[in-house]
Amino acid sequence: MYLELLKAAMDSRVSTEAHPAFVEIIKQLSPEEANLVKPLLDSNTPAIEIRLVNSETEAWSLLVTNLLNYHDIETGKPLENPRIPSIVSNFNRLGLITITYDITLQNSDLYSWAENRPEYIAALDNHKDKRVDIKKGFLRPTPLGKQFAKVVGI
Repeated sequence: MYLELLKAAMDSRVSTEAHPAFVEIIKQLSPEEANLVKPLLDSNTPAIEIRLVNSETEAWSLLVTNLLNYHDIETGKPLENPRIPSIVSNFNRLGLITITYDITLQNSDLYSWAENRPEYIAALDNHKDKRVDIKKGFLRPTPLGKQFAKVVGI
């Protein structure tokens, strides 16, 4: 990423796109996060929260947030990675994405993976006598995130 940023800064055709904050953003990404830059900044990404709901009051508490369809590429089986929620939060903190659970993506098929997530299944098992809901939302790249992706060659 540093090399792509340096190349962009030296290329007069795109040097204005190389924002000074990009060096700091790269510094604040772990190698694991760097591998997720492309999928998270490429387009809108479905995300879910798992909530424990009081059926009488509809009040809820958050069990897990910012879950993505993280899976084994070869088998398609869901993979648990407890760092994904904090990785998503870091991308948000850095201004690369925004996260919303107030609206969902139009195509409901994009969330078909949610009920098969190990985290959701575990929540159902751990709270058999309570209501566990999936709240759909999505991540979207910010203008800064799109510019970052462009400059670092994604």
